[in-house]
Amino acid sequence: MNYTFTEEDRSILKGVKSVMKGIAFIYGNNCEVVLHSMESADRPIIAIENNHVSGRDVGEPMSDFVFKLLEDMSKADEPFINFFKNTTLSKNELKSSTTLIRNSQNIIIGALCINMDLSIPVQEFFKDFLQADSDKYTGTKTAAYTQSTRELIDSSITMALEEVNNQRGLSSTERNKAVVYELYKKGIFSVKKGVEITAEELGISRFTVYNYLKAIKDSGKK
Repeated sequence: MNYTFTEEDRSILKGVKSVMKGIAFIYGNNCEVVLHSMESADRPIIAIENNHVSGRDVGEPMSDFVFKLLEDMSKADEPFINFFKNTTLSKNELKSSTTLIRNSQNIIIGALCINMDLSIPVQEFFKDFLQADSDKYTGTKTAAYTQSTRELIDSSITMALEEVNNQRGLSSTERNKAVVYELYKKGIFSVKKGVEITAEELGISRFTVYNYLKAIKDSGKK
């Protein structure tokens, strides 16, 4: 990029760093937040939260994949790409988004990337995601928990359905069993209301879900 960074540009990116901490705190330890600067040719990471997700560190260059993504975004004049699939070197699946950061002259000076690790059990994500920093808001915790739980369980069911629907020739019963198994592997049934919400979304009874779970446990599947 044939452009000389200004103090304004560095100040903008410095402000983004404080936002990163808030994002990482809200979404928990399995959400990696990465800030790239365009000041040098290799577009290095200048700040990162929860870097254990990918194993990367400050100073490392931008990956070829993200570089190509940013080029495409810039040409299409897209401010961000919201949710695409990515993987770590250890083959863990990530749900990612990338946002371009521009200065007052509309020049791209950075990129903010958010990577959510999808390989973790759902109950672990819930525990981290719903944890409060203070007990002074206990009056609003229950409502927030209920809403978040429903949304996250629905999201898990949607992903399980997408996975199962790739398997052709399944009867409706086989499909439901496969979905329950996918949710079981993610630990969704360790979450309160997991069985009830799953039954409602699949159009089956709670007892049917319990029977599927018993069969899974009896078979020794993990």
